[in-house]
Amino acid sequence: MESKAPVMALLVSLFLRAVPVFSQDLPLPEPSHEAPLTVNEGAYYVLRSETGEQRIIQRLSWPRDENAYRYEVIIERQEGEKDFVMVHREFTGESFLEVSLGPGNYRYRVEIYNLLNQHEYTTNWASFVIAQAMQPLIWSFAPAGFFLDDDFVLEIELQGEDFVEGAVVYLEPLDGSGEAIPAMNHELHNSGRRIRAAFNREALSRGDYRIVIKNPGGLLDDTPETFKIKLSRIYPSLSLDYTPLLPLHGYLFDLFDAPSFAGGTIRSDVELHKIEWGIIGIEGSLSYNYLSTRKNDMDITAHIGTLEANFFFRKQFFPMVFTIYGGTGLGGVFLLKFDYGIGKSDPYNVLAPILNLGGTFQWYFTKDLYAELGIKYIFFFTKDSPRPGYVRPALGLGWRF
Repeated sequence: MESKAPVMALLVSLFLRAVPVFSQDLPLPEPSHEAPLTVNEGAYYVLRSETGEQRIIQRLSWPRDENAYRYEVIIERQEGEKDFVMVHREFTGESFLEVSLGPGNYRYRVEIYNLLNQHEYTTNWASFVIAQAMQPLIWSFAPAGFFLDDDFVLEIELQGEDFVEGAVVYLEPLDGSGEAIPAMNHELHNSGRRIRAAFNREALSRGDYRIVIKNPGGLLDDTPETFKIKLSRIYPSLSLDYTPLLPLHGYLFDLFDAPSFAGGTIRSDVELHKIEWGIIGIEGSLSYNYLSTRKNDMDITAHIGTLEANFFFRKQFFPMVFTIYGGTGLGGVFLLKFDYGIGKSDPYNVLAPILNLGGTFQWYFTKDLYAELGIKYIFFFTKDSPRPGYVRPALGLGWRF
């Protein structure tokens, strides 16, 4: 993300004597040069320009006098233990004044002028404090989006600076068609440089959003990249398995009647659709096994390879995943040779359709990395009879993208 210069702004916190800003105005006292004034607590809001610059605007308010023509507001900042310096003086016809002040301890009073524009009376001083507010800055975030069919916790991790306690993270629709979606909760880490926010799956809907973080005081930053929420996604995975061969039946295994421990499989699958009872998808694999034996003073060797395409059904109990496979493909027995000691036979090759059925159990160590334990039965539709079949156990590691 393109870096922005941090902006410092100000958060007003008025420590006045009485009433919330949205309460009704209190009746003014009788006119007097020393008449006490009970003012409403000041409010603030953030003003953001088209260029993204932000300022906090503080509002000072007081009860309206129906007989007042105008008000003069005098604001002083404390410069010592008891010394004050005037920093702002302004006339207004409203019963409030909006200013943007720096951090510090302040006081203000109001001069009331009557309908003849003559000074009528002066209120007492009201004190307030303006504290420094931090401008958050987002450097990066992950993931790039949510998928609502995900079985994982829906969290966004933001990297940046000046994240503070009490910050709010929310997703704001880019088209403005809906309300912003706040995070359920968040955790602050790394001295305000990382924040992790979790979202309620039920509150999310498909669409394009921007991520916004707002610190206490109203200063915020948002991401220029689009955060997408989709219903589901295609999960491709890739695994590398050790796959020995256990012979079962057929003419080939009348020759090779012992297991082959030299073999491996590259397997990849793609989750296509999520249904009520699980997930369906397609799987492809390429496998190899080397066979050798000695019979009747002969050394016999062969190579078996299969190229398989299967449909699968998958059930997740994360971190456990169970999958059942079934499909077809092409298998071959290559370079089947007999070594008689005084000579070798010509190689014999067979290529035939195959049927395979199997299943796997996967255990996810992380969201993406898993270990796999499986077994598959392969049957060759060769012209020779009896047709061969064997079992191929699998043990390996995989990654889901």
